[in-house]
Amino acid sequence: MIVNAIQCGNIAGTKEAWQEIAQYGGGRYFAIPQDSGVVAIVTPYDEKLGALGKLLGGTYLAYGRAEAQVAANAKQAEAEAKIAAAAPSSAQAERAMNKAINTMSYTGDFLQSLENGTVKLDEVKPEKLPEELRRLSVAERKQEIEKRQSQRRQIRAEIMQLSKDREEFIKKERAKSGARNSFDSVVAEALKTQLAAKGFK
Repeated sequence: MIVNAIQCGNIAGTKEAWQEIAQYGGGRYFAIPQDSGVVAIVTPYDEKLGALGKLLGGTYLAYGRAEAQVAANAKQAEAEAKIAAAAPSSAQAERAMNKAINTMSYTGDFLQSLENGTVKLDEVKPEKLPEELRRLSVAERKQEIEKRQSQRRQIRAEIMQLSKDREEFIKKERAKSGARNSFDSVVAEALKTQLAAKGFK
């Protein structure tokens, strides 16, 4: 975990405390004006990214006890529907990118557990497999999993490319407006550097 410290305003004697927080959190310290909030920039990529994020969410596969699978699938569907209805397009676009890079974005998801290596297919009891996989033969099951994982990789790759295009668009718009020291701009700068250090480009 990385903790970045962003100080709003310049009250005397507080800078050092914020710098110390960033230092111990392994993050960066930023100071922005007191009235420098989030500058929302709508981009031509937001709607498509939101749709891809929803599509990625639709690949969720619960596993475990039958009743737990039903509850998990219902909860996931409800969460996706709420976000699609309430979150602005820019927030949905950012959430799509988070889904694409976060290896723990879905708790209890069978495909993600296989990808992370926390679960092995041949060690899962048949009755605890996702319902869609239970009725398949062993060979068919492996083929179906590979197909679904390939689909996820394609969606993630498209999200990452569109997110890069979106970032470039926002960067240009910020340069036009002069909004270089707002909350969201310094956060974006820090995250870009930190993600690059972790191997994300």
